[in-house]
Amino acid sequence: MDTIYSQELELYFELKGSPESTKKHYECLITVFAKHLSDHGVTIEESTERDIQGFILHLKNDLKLQPGTINNYISAIKFFNIHVLERPCNPYKVPRMRNRKTMPTVYSREDVKVFIDNTKNLKHKAFLSLLYGSGLRTSEVTKLRISDINSKSMQVRVSEAKHGTDRYTILSGHSLLILREYFLTYFKNGYERNGWLFPGADRTKHITKKTVALIIQNRRDEMQFDKTFTPRTLRHCFATHLLEDGVELAYIQQLLGHRLIETTTIYTHLTSKARMGIKSPIDKAQIEMLSLDQLVPENHLVRKLEKAIKLDFIYGLVRDLYSPIGPESIDPVVLIKINIIQYIFGIRSMRQTLKEIEVNNAYRWYLGYGLNEKLPHFSTFSKNYTRRFEGKGLFEEIFKRVLMEIMGHGFLDEETLYIDGTHIKASANNHRYQRKLAEKAARYYETELQNEINADREAHGKKPMKEQKEAEPELKETKESTTDPDSGYFHKGEHKKVFAYGANVACDGHGYIVDSEITAGNQHDSTVFPKLYERLSKEYPAMRNVAVDAGYKTPAIARQIIESGRTPVMPYKRPMTKEGFFRKYEYAYDEYYDCYICPNNAVLEYTTTNREGYREYKSNPAICASCPHLSQCTHSKNHVKLVTRHVWESYIEQAEDIRHTVGTKEIYDKRKETIERVFADAKELHGMRYAKHRGLGRVTMELTLIFTCMNLKKLANRLWDGSSFILFLWRFSYPQAFSFNF
Repeated sequence: MDTIYSQELELYFELKGSPESTKKHYECLITVFAKHLSDHGVTIEESTERDIQGFILHLKNDLKLQPGTINNYISAIKFFNIHVLERPCNPYKVPRMRNRKTMPTVYSREDVKVFIDNTKNLKHKAFLSLLYGSGLRTSEVTKLRISDINSKSMQVRVSEAKHGTDRYTILSGHSLLILREYFLTYFKNGYERNGWLFPGADRTKHITKKTVALIIQNRRDEMQFDKTFTPRTLRHCFATHLLEDGVELAYIQQLLGHRLIETTTIYTHLTSKARMGIKSPIDKAQIEMLSLDQLVPENHLVRKLEKAIKLDFIYGLVRDLYSPIGPESIDPVVLIKINIIQYIFGIRSMRQTLKEIEVNNAYRWYLGYGLNEKLPHFSTFSKNYTRRFEGKGLFEEIFKRVLMEIMGHGFLDEETLYIDGTHIKASANNHRYQRKLAEKAARYYETELQNEINADREAHGKKPMKEQKEAEPELKETKESTTDPDSGYFHKGEHKKVFAYGANVACDGHGYIVDSEITAGNQHDSTVFPKLYERLSKEYPAMRNVAVDAGYKTPAIARQIIESGRTPVMPYKRPMTKEGFFRKYEYAYDEYYDCYICPNNAVLEYTTTNREGYREYKSNPAICASCPHLSQCTHSKNHVKLVTRHVWESYIEQAEDIRHTVGTKEIYDKRKETIERVFADAKELHGMRYAKHRGLGRVTMELTLIFTCMNLKKLANRLWDGSSFILFLWRFSYPQAFSFNF
């Protein structure tokens, strides 16, 4: 090439700031083109687009060059014509050759590790580990300086990389160990911090790309690797393996130093298809000889359920409900197991449950149905419930049998029972209702309370209450759902007003449900408690503590628990006093004189005991009228402060004293691990948030099945873990530990 043209090229690349290698490469390509023209008697200034086309055909047909190499010549010739000769080059007559895109070869992690670790030369091993461990280009690893390695931040600084950019990439711990060993061996006589990390024979210069390529070629031949294994292969392996590990493509782009994300996306095609779990379509048509038992995993929950309890006892419970003649019925145990599947796995409906069973081998195995055996219709259970099971106590008996199994294994902790209530939204339209007058329910303790009231009045020198004449029952207006009349209209705090059912549930310290009482949603927990508690007292005589929340903290409930010889564990209940007024606890009760003393030290004397069971204590209006705290005490027109005290208030005070004893707080705090956890699991995992049936009887059946399934699931998991055997050994070794009621 003429000197003037060479100077023009050098000036252009100098102004552009291109690296020396780019300038030399372009000069070399244009020199080859100029020589070809000279051989055909044409100067480069006289060359036409036809001459360029002839040169390209020569490269393709005579020299058999690859399209990528030919395109490099085309780019150099176009550049020379435009920027040096200052003449246009028609892209339609000199098109770039279509380049066949080839996928880089990627080797497995194991192969790469063997390739690097089996390299004996420490220097070679060091730069090979950087090529793979940091994803460097060959030109980048050859130009590394000692100061580029940062062992504290585990980074490698890459200076003046491709496109004239600098970047940081990662330094692997494995590479660092190799580099330290290499450094101690090759730089034991001293070094300069900015010196080359991999110097050549002349230590003032770094090793060349050609040297690295030759070393890898020799190692490749020794290891009998394919010829496609080049220095760049290690960089491809670095990016592909990072992508397989879940590293985001944008981070890989930064580590590799790619300008465009499109360049990095090629590695998405190189990830191991086996890791992605992609299967060939022919695998779906594969025929294998397998038993249904082989298709169910060993630790599947249905296996645990089957091992935990045999449901054959159901046959005895329903024997009288089936006729000896007529068509064959669906196995009653299968019907119950279908419900167990529905509620344990939280499937939303019976229809959906049968669809799930149809395609789930584990469910079929649990029912005893083959792969091709026809399943019952989804309405079968509903029909059997209506015609056979309704009102027969079948589901309550199943619940008790499961509970007996739990007790038999020694899993039940009867010492403390936790009681709480929750609401289940009814399957009813909130806007479809009728207003109705209903009788106000009588208090269960009414007779005892009236006797206590009369005794208290007589003790204070008052006449007993006159017996009320029989009158029409007290009525109150309620909303009754026309969709599900058995549900109750429920509204509490910030909850949405809905028709619902209430469930008052008792569980032990391990979260096993021991009993429940299902009612309409408009019944308060405190009115349902007595009936539930009476059953618990009979069934669990070893019960010592009863933990309840603030909704149950009433004088009647506290009295019922204490009178039965058990300890009520109740929380602190915030006084429901208007803002700005004295709290009730600020009025001190004097038990000896049976009076209250206000914050201003005035006495509130006893006046009467009303029909509701409350003693009334009133202040002297003459004293209150001039009291400086009157506005904080009462807004009564006659300046009389009234404080009431229930005749059973002493039981609440006992419960308060118990609340401050050692260990009580720990018992109450365990509610979140027991009864509150039961409600959370029941609603989130077992479908108790919404009732699937209508009517109190059906909802009771549904909730009883849910509680049975929750107990069964807990029992099955515990037995599977081997806890029962450990407990058995304990009971056998220390029988005296079980001589007390827990």
